Amino acid sequence: MPHSSGGGSHGGGTHGGGSHGGRSGNHISHHYFPGARRYRKHRPGHPDEYIYASSKPQKMGLFPIILLAVFGGIFGFGTFDSIKNDIPHKLDPVYVTPGTHIEDNIGVIDNEDDLEEALEEFEDVTGICPIVYTVYDEDWQDGYTDLESYAFDVYVDNYDDEQHFVIVYSIPEDQIADFNSGDLEVPDFSWEAIQGDETDPILTAGMFRRFSKLFHNSLENGDHPGSALTGAFGTITKSADDTLGIKSPMSIISLIMKCAPLLIVIVFFGFAFYVVIRQFIRDRDAEYEEVPMTPEAEQASFANTGTFATAEQAETARKVTKVAAPIILIISIVFILPFVLIGVMLLIAGIGMMSIEGSDGAFLTGFAVIWILLSGFAFAACLIAFFKLKKKNEARDYDDDYRPASKSDYDDDWDRSSRYDDYE
Repeated sequence: MPHSSGGGSHGGGTHGGGSHGGRSGNHISHHYFPGARRYRKHRPGHPDEYIYASSKPQKMGLFPIILLAVFGGIFGFGTFDSIKNDIPHKLDPVYVTPGTHIEDNIGVIDNEDDLEEALEEFEDVTGICPIVYTVYDEDWQDGYTDLESYAFDVYVDNYDDEQHFVIVYSIPEDQIADFNSGDLEVPDFSWEAIQGDETDPILTAGMFRRFSKLFHNSLENGDHPGSALTGAFGTITKSADDTLGIKSPMSIISLIMKCAPLLIVIVFFGFAFYVVIRQFIRDRDAEYEEVPMTPEAEQASFANTGTFATAEQAETARKVTKVAAPIILIISIVFILPFVLIGVMLLIAGIGMMSIEGSDGAFLTGFAVIWILLSGFAFAACLIAFFKLKKKNEARDYDDDYRPASKSDYDDDWDRSSRYDDYE
């Protein structure tokens, strides 16, 4: 359904349009826990790994991957479908291009050729068909309470599509002669614009405000409507060309903002696919074999405390911890830093818009500040976690020369009256 873009009149300005309980499932750990069994995980080409589990570990099958693919497809398609109509794109016209885009019923357009050229260029760039009507106030005041209602009926009575941009300009009949002769500088004009729904992704509220400001101010300065419309259409045609052709930083920022929900879905499910498929590949060639408990694990069971890790387990844990630090840094850079940069671009755009678009620019600026704070906090948290983990790894490396690697080392360093005496 067509809708009002906005309009104005002389002296009137413009108007806009978890719970407590037992652990479920198989408990798997690199450290002993009461009730655990010990398993050896063998993968061809890799050192054997020893783990503790409440039951024999199961390999990951294809079901989680298929389930993730189904949900990813549903969320991805749904998100794309919800934003595709908001992404600016040149319309594929379903209308017949008129012989003229100007219906000057009162003879007030003084530059018809120039205006026609400007309107045709706008249509060529956007696919939107602009039509300009001029009428006397008396033509609509008998049947309508306002020009907006009249302009709406002009649209629906003449066009059955959603791809037109209709502008109606009106002045009192008794002022036309003095205005055309130059005796009256600014008549008591009014104007209204109606646009089809399919024009919204291109002819946005922000673009129309620029058009409205240029057109209305020119009329207030005494310009004839033809000259005012030519200048206003020239400006928004260039803006539309930059947006549709991704030729300016603002058009890139606008596209990123509109595609942000889809990008978030892609990043989230992409990372989830990476984790699941990586685990599936790791499990594919793995074999689990139950092996006897070590004395350390049995001793821990009697004492109901943690176990002394074997040398192999300790080395594996140390390597895993050291690898975790760069992974955290990579994740923070790849997944969080771009969101911080988007926030910075939004902030720059908001500050730029404040000088020409008022409150909407202020809203975008405030939104950008909140965006930067949230994404920046997440980024800072990841960096802090990285440096803490790095410091912990360095401390472990420093202690390696003093850490016993096996029970015999403990026996060499400690007196034979240690806690192993009772067990042996």
